[in-house]
Amino acid sequence: MLNVLLVDDEFIVRQGLKAMINWDDYKMNVLLEANNGKDALALLEEHQIDVIVTDIRMPLMDGIELTRKAKESYPDMKVMLLTCYDDFEYVQEAVALGASGYLLKTDLEGGSLEKQLQKISKEVQQEREKRESYQRLEMSARESAALMKEKQIKSILKGGEPELTHQELSFLLAPHLLLKIVFAQHVSLEDVEQIFYRLFARDISFLFQPEDHSFLALAGFPADLGSSQQKMLEWKARMAGELFAELKKLEGIMNLYEGISFQLDTLCKTYQSLCIMAEAHCFYNGFGHLVSAEAIGSIECEPPVLDFHSLHQLTIMRDWIQLKAQCEEIFLLFETEQTDVDTVKMATMTMVETVMLGLRSNSNLHTKNWGSNSLDYKEKVKALQTFEDVKNWFYHGLEQLEDSRLQFIGGSHHVIRQAVSFIEQHYARDLTLEELSREVGLSKSYLSTMFKKGTGKSFVEYVNDVRLEKAKELFLHSDYKIFEVAEKVGFHDPKYFSKQFKRMTGMSPNRFRSIYLQ
Repeated sequence: MLNVLLVDDEFIVRQGLKAMINWDDYKMNVLLEANNGKDALALLEEHQIDVIVTDIRMPLMDGIELTRKAKESYPDMKVMLLTCYDDFEYVQEAVALGASGYLLKTDLEGGSLEKQLQKISKEVQQEREKRESYQRLEMSARESAALMKEKQIKSILKGGEPELTHQELSFLLAPHLLLKIVFAQHVSLEDVEQIFYRLFARDISFLFQPEDHSFLALAGFPADLGSSQQKMLEWKARMAGELFAELKKLEGIMNLYEGISFQLDTLCKTYQSLCIMAEAHCFYNGFGHLVSAEAIGSIECEPPVLDFHSLHQLTIMRDWIQLKAQCEEIFLLFETEQTDVDTVKMATMTMVETVMLGLRSNSNLHTKNWGSNSLDYKEKVKALQTFEDVKNWFYHGLEQLEDSRLQFIGGSHHVIRQAVSFIEQHYARDLTLEELSREVGLSKSYLSTMFKKGTGKSFVEYVNDVRLEKAKELFLHSDYKIFEVAEKVGFHDPKYFSKQFKRMTGMSPNRFRSIYLQ
């Protein structure tokens, strides 16, 4: 619908115009009214108006002046003049200013106004269609140019011939800024472009999205920096910092990696080095970082040699302590050497498959966290973004396997009874949680949690309490001295033994013996 503004100093004329015309027939809506040109001009600043129907003779500002000012500010606006017989000279001036037509007030009831409105409505529609067509063509041209630029850059980055056919990419021939932006979640290209091109000039910069969650930007250095490398580095750091701050407002979980490509011939190598560095840094350090390529340098190392056969044997023997220790050594090696992401994920998947293969030798244990087959492992590992995610996923799967094994061997109560029985039999020697975990077939950390949950005491607390109960029996049924009793129940330090005994009974060993032997 076209919004219409009626302007006439006679109220009855405005009401008549509203009433006698079926404006909907011309896709028009009388939005506002004014009784002079000055008020009408003020309304144009506040509202979207497409058509003005105005009288020529009005106080404060007449229709001619209104037409002139309206067409100056809003060239596409249509103006229809209402005139009297002696206004012909004014009409000529208004038409020269861009008015769409005029109509004698005496002809309002003869259908002439309707014809004029029909003409204006058609003109506006045609102009809108033409503008939309031009806009589509411009957008198509821009998109086509952007696709051509992107295609050419991608070819160069993949090792293609470093030739430029697109004039707007000529800035790549000189030193330019190279930026890799990595988000933890999906962010639209349009949002990133809006921020990027607000900071970097379009004629010497380009941004595109080579892969999901990742963007690549190239930006030429401003001409006023000259050839000074110091100024380039300062400008690079400042602009990267501003871009990082703005992008964080879009999605706080992201990393920005920046470097310099000094010429077109080395762009491919520089880009590949930046990608390798970014992938490893993001994997081991997570998100929320602005990183300079110069600060990290190149990351090159040989993949580690891993002993999966030993891992398989430990699984078959159900030696969860040694199995976990070996896995921890592998992950520590990855982190220390900053092993590349693909190698880490492939090795982790092999560790999972090795453990599952070892378990299938004499039981059918499984974990929902890992999945039931190699396809599940691959899909789950592939989706993990950081080194911590990979480790947590692996160890969570091991814990679930221990839950399954616990149920397989009779449940937690059975295991706790087995552990307590072992402590009762061996309390007098140096008993460790590692030894107990091997006895019951669970890992040290898992057994510690289950033992505390089942007995209400930690392993050390429980062992000490058992030893102290045995000590009370020896005090009541033997003549052993304090240090001898301490040694027989497993305490090597008599002072520590006496302290623990008093904690449990509320009295010293001598006091206990004197009271209960009376």
